[in-house]
Amino acid sequence: MDLSNQVIFQMIQTAALIVAVFVAWVSIKKQKDTTKFEKFIQILNG
Repeated sequence: MDLSNQVIFQMIQTAALIVAVFVAWVSIKKQKDTTKFEKFIQILNG
């Protein structure tokens, strides 16, 4: 069970990363809320 939970957690992390990259791409494309996005990334990175 621990191994499958680890795989699920990795999949969730990968999905979150894909979403973050997509949001970044959309933000850059629109050239809006760039500072908000940078703050968001800083929060994610700790």
